[in-house]
Amino acid sequence: MKQVMVLVAVLGFAVAVYMGCDDSDSPITGWDGDIENNQLTYCEAIEPILTASCTMCHSSSLSGSDRNGAPTDVNLDTYTGAKGNAQAANARIQAGTMPPAGELSEAYKGMFQGWVLLQMPEGDCD
Repeated sequence: MKQVMVLVAVLGFAVAVYMGCDDSDSPITGWDGDIENNQLTYCEAIEPILTASCTMCHSSSLSGSDRNGAPTDVNLDTYTGAKGNAQAANARIQAGTMPPAGELSEAYKGMFQGWVLLQMPEGDCD
C-alpha cells in the first residue's frame, strides 16, 4: 500500500510539473499528462526525451570516440536498451549528472521517474 501511495504522489508531482511547464521546444508530441490512460510510456513520452538528449552518445550505432565516453553496453536507442538501463539512467538523470551537456527539465525528470515507477511500459510505437 505504501508503494502505491508513493507512486501516486510521484506521478501527481510529475503531472503537475509537466502541466505547469512551457517547453515550446519539447520533443514530447504524444503525451498529454494522462497517467490514468497509461500515456506515460516509452513510445509516447520517454523515447522522444532519449532521442533529443541521450542517443547522441548512447546509441548502438555509435562506436569509439563517437560515443563521447559513453559505455559501449549502455545504449538507449531502443526500448529494450532503455528498459535494461532505466534504473541506472534514472539515478543519473535525477542527480543531474546526465546528460552531461545539461540537466533535463524538472518535467522530463519527473516523467522519467514516473515511467520507471510504472515499471517501464512500452506503449505503441507505430
